[in-house]
Amino acid sequence: MKLLDTDTCVAILRENTIVLRNLASEIDSIATTWITGAELYYGAAKSVEPLKNSALVSGFLASLRVLNLDDPAVQIFGETKARLERQGQRLADADLFIAATALAHGATVVTGNTRRYGRIPGLTLANWLHNQEARSQPLGQSQTDRGRRIPGVNARAQTAGDRVDHDRERPGEVGYAGSVVFDNDLMPHRA
Repeated sequence: MKLLDTDTCVAILRENTIVLRNLASEIDSIATTWITGAELYYGAAKSVEPLKNSALVSGFLASLRVLNLDDPAVQIFGETKARLERQGQRLADADLFIAATALAHGATVVTGNTRRYGRIPGLTLANWLHNQEARSQPLGQSQTDRGRRIPGVNARAQTAGDRVDHDRERPGEVGYAGSVVFDNDLMPHRA
């Protein structure tokens, strides 16, 4: 199963052709989490057109399997958060919940945030924004793909990185959902 992170969902909503091509090839095994859903609604609520963008998010989420937190995921969350803190590393709770859900379901997280998620041992990652698949490295050995461009695709359509904060964390802000900002040009234009 492929578990879509927020930045990948935004790229889908922006009709990123590379991401849509990957989505089409995996359509039967796609899911996301309610954590991502909450981040998408947050971004829509902050947008210039919150009603329009909230409706777009609702339609998008209705088209996917959306996973809830379950006992295995919350146990993995607690263990992983404690391990990261002991090693002096922090990760936003929202990202940890998404990673824990993926680990509990044996899913691959599809994200542009490979550097951040790469700190979680055993987590399998795919970066459709840059067409890469990888298994996370042991803690402290992750790499970032930030700044790479895919030939033949303009920067605006290629990645949500213009408006998605891939690497910055907000320590102390539980469930930080500030990674997505919607505005009129972020959402697909529909006639």
